[in-house]
Amino acid sequence: MKHKTLVALTILVISLVGSALALSQLTNQPEPQTAPRYKVQVAFPSFSFDHPDGIYNSGDGTNRLFVVGQTGLIYVFENRTNATEVNIFLDIRDRVHLGALLGLAFHPNFAKDGHFYVNYLADNPLRTIIAQWSILPNKPNEADKNSQKILLEIPQLYETHGGGQLSFGPDGYLYIALGDGGPQGDPLGNGQNCSTLLGKILRIDVDNPAQGRNYGIPKATPSEATLQVTRKRFTLTVFEIRGVSVLTQSRASFGWAMLGKTGKKKSISLRKAKTMDGT
Repeated sequence: MKHKTLVALTILVISLVGSALALSQLTNQPEPQTAPRYKVQVAFPSFSFDHPDGIYNSGDGTNRLFVVGQTGLIYVFENRTNATEVNIFLDIRDRVHLGALLGLAFHPNFAKDGHFYVNYLADNPLRTIIAQWSILPNKPNEADKNSQKILLEIPQLYETHGGGQLSFGPDGYLYIALGDGGPQGDPLGNGQNCSTLLGKILRIDVDNPAQGRNYGIPKATPSEATLQVTRKRFTLTVFEIRGVSVLTQSRASFGWAMLGKTGKKKSISLRKAKTMDGT
């Protein structure tokens, strides 16, 4: 009996010592030198916005920021942490469908021409509108609500998957990101359908309207030398749909590129960039 008790005590002591050593190693581990450190700070403590979906700089040297509110408001204020005044730059809540003001871009020459561009969803019928607006003379913080010039109207069947991002490229053209139009999973296949603008990135020339439109078709096609990050089994199709430069990719492709000349269709062989797992 004494022998069994001694064995049990020995096992207990060994277990306690092992646990203590393991705990010591865990608690005394130095903090990893590469551990990321983050600090969250409220940038503009005096402001709050209604359903914001983007913040933009006008690029005109005035150090102002513009916040897009989905309900149809665009706010403007000085880019200072201690700023206390915010103005309504544009109010189109009476035109926007159910919180679908989605994108904003300022013309590269905004400081002189005062033009900016908005992407929003409108009603009756449901459609995406890409429009140009202008500021009021001598009122840089207020847009002229009556200055809308519609560039594109794209029919929509659903309220979702509208995309929305607008951006001017270094080439001076306006790029428009359109969602597949929904619903979930793109059941209509718009992303791979070259007869629709949905699920594409569009490129238009807002400075040189032509053929009765409020925009022009860019003539220049990006050099293939800029596309050499691909795998030959993937192709990119360059084409035009109803007078809009469009770019799309093959079903398995991960790369994008810009479109070709008006009325032309061109396939470019690309190599897919490696994914995170190296495939």
